[in-house]
Amino acid sequence: MAKKEKPLGLTFHRTFALNRVALAQILPIAVRVRCDSNHDLPLDDFLRKHTSLGVEYIPAMRRYGVATGLLDGRDGVATNLGTLAVKHDRQLSLKKTQWLMHYHLSAPQGPGPLFWHGLVTRVLQPGRILNSRNVAQELALILREQNQKEPKPRALQSTATVFLGTYAKSDGLSALRVLEPTDGGYRVLRPKAPPFWVLAYTLADYWQYHWPDQVTVNLAELNKPGGWASLFWLDEDALWQQLQRLQQAGVLEVYRVAPPYQVVRLWRDKNAFLNQIYEQRSGEDD
Repeated sequence: MAKKEKPLGLTFHRTFALNRVALAQILPIAVRVRCDSNHDLPLDDFLRKHTSLGVEYIPAMRRYGVATGLLDGRDGVATNLGTLAVKHDRQLSLKKTQWLMHYHLSAPQGPGPLFWHGLVTRVLQPGRILNSRNVAQELALILREQNQKEPKPRALQSTATVFLGTYAKSDGLSALRVLEPTDGGYRVLRPKAPPFWVLAYTLADYWQYHWPDQVTVNLAELNKPGGWASLFWLDEDALWQQLQRLQQAGVLEVYRVAPPYQVVRLWRDKNAFLNQIYEQRSGEDD
């Protein structure tokens, strides 16, 4: 039986920000391990042998692979997303891939560390100026609210620096345009909405976890603080615009005759949307 990895904690990153170049080395090996039913060595052993990554760097990047939905947290092999990424976006350079990575890192039910969701939805507010100091202060409050053990100031500072670096560095997720450098820190931007099929897939994934037996939910549930829309910085108008697009494509229906407004799911399998993301020609919806 595959060993279940512990939930990712505050210092899962080992002081390293997410690095797509490193993940791009790891993923093909994880796909190979997934296809080899006879393998009995830990993934890290394969990675030490077949990559140029350092001993301390490997477990940090592998955990990022789990947190971003590219690797399975139980045995480290590639997920469906990881396998598709290797096939269609080997360098993890497309925005569609990076949005999916961000979503898995940030979703409250996702494989990422729980504090990441809090930082994204509460701290990355458009127009705000951030630095590692004020992010560390916010992080301490979030951890306290989550009833987690009070970490040392050094761990808070390190994690705040890693969090900002993940969205600011060119080899991280800077292509999403969440942060821009400014004097003494970063300004939070309101990024352009993700590609259409990314929104469809992530909504279906979010729905499956929170309302697995429901066909209908209140529109307000999607737009509440910390909800699905906030993961992509969609305000009320932007959310409605995207829901209209999804309705026109037959993904869902929205009823706004009288409050509370309702959203009705029409899909059956979220993985159909995942495949659709990569069937879309590069540049059309990226």
